[in-house]
Amino acid sequence: ILHSFPKGARGPRHRFPSLQMEQAREVIRPNRRVALGAVYCAFFFDIAQLACLIPLFKPAVARMEPDASALVSRLALISSIAAMAETVTSPVTGAMSDRFGRRLTMLVAVFGSALAAVLVGAAQSIEVITLGRVVNSISGSSISIAQAFVADVTTQEERPDYMIAITALAGVAFTVGPILGGWLNSRLGLSATFYICASVGFVNSTMVFLFLKTPPSAHAAAQASSGQRTGSEHDQAEQEAAPSRKFPPLLWFLFSGVVFLSPLYAAFEICANIYVTDTFCGGDQVLGAQFFSQCYSCMGVALLVVSLFVYRRLQRAIGTTGNILIGGLLGAAGAFGQFMAGSPAGF
Repeated sequence: ILHSFPKGARGPRHRFPSLQMEQAREVIRPNRRVALGAVYCAFFFDIAQLACLIPLFKPAVARMEPDASALVSRLALISSIAAMAETVTSPVTGAMSDRFGRRLTMLVAVFGSALAAVLVGAAQSIEVITLGRVVNSISGSSISIAQAFVADVTTQEERPDYMIAITALAGVAFTVGPILGGWLNSRLGLSATFYICASVGFVNSTMVFLFLKTPPSAHAAAQASSGQRTGSEHDQAEQEAAPSRKFPPLLWFLFSGVVFLSPLYAAFEICANIYVTDTFCGGDQVLGAQFFSQCYSCMGVALLVVSLFVYRRLQRAIGTTGNILIGGLLGAAGAFGQFMAGSPAGF
C-alpha cells in the first residue's frame, strides 16, 4: 500500500499557484516519506491491537459479573463512562496536538492503548476494567491523529489518496486483528492475550518515539517557497489559506447524523457479542468470542475492499453527499439484517 500511491492525485487545486506548490513538494518530500511510513505503521499496529481486543472485552467483564442478566447493564455503564471521558478530553487532546505536535499525541495514544490492555488483562474487579477503558479513551484516537498528520504534510490535491490509505490500513488491521485475538484467547487464555497486545503497544510506542519525526507542513513549505512575495500579498495569502472557524449550517446536520448513528455502534459493541454467544454458540464464551472476532474480520475485509476499489469511483460518480447517504442506508440495512438473521452466516 505504501508504494502504490500515485505521484499525482486528482482533486481540487490548492490555493497556491502550481509552481509554488511544486516547490513546496520539493521542500517536504525528502522527510515526508519516512514520516508517513512511521505514522502509518504506528496507526496500523495500534488499530490491530485494538481489533484483537474488542471481541474479548465482553468475556473480560463476564469474568467479574457471573450474573448474565446484569452483564448487559455493566457493559453499557462501562461504555458510557468511557464515552463521557472521551467527550470531555477530546478538545484537550486536539489542542495538545495543535500546540505540541502530532508526534507527542500519537505517542500518548499508542502508549495509552498499551496501558489500558495491561489494566484490563490484570483486572480483578469491574472498577479496574472501567479504569482501563477510561485510560484508552482519554489517551486519544490514533486514527484522528494520523489523519491530522497526513493533512499537515500533504497538499490539498494529493490528500485524498493518502487518506484512503489510512482507511485501507484500518481494513487490514480489522481483518487480521480479531482473528488473531480469538486464536490467542482460545490457545493462551484471556489475560495472556491482553498482555501480548499490550507488549505490541509498548513496542509501538518505542518506535513512535524513535522514528516518528514531523517534517515541515505543505502549507508552511509553500509559504516558505514564496520568498519574492510582498508583505501585503503574503498577508492576503495567509488570510485566504486560513480555515474559517464558522461552521456552515449544513455541517450541523452532518454532526446530528453522527450523533444519531452513535447508538447503533454502541448497541453493536455492547449487545452483539452477547447475542451471538447466546444465540449461535450455546452460551460458550470462547466460541462466542471466536465467532464475534470473525464478524469483525468480515467488517475489516469490507472496509479494505471499499476503500481501495469502491470509494474513489463512487466519489467521482455521486460525490461526498451520495457517499454519506449510501453509507447510512447500508449501515441501517446491516443492523436490520443482523436482527433478522437466523444463522451465523446470515449474521
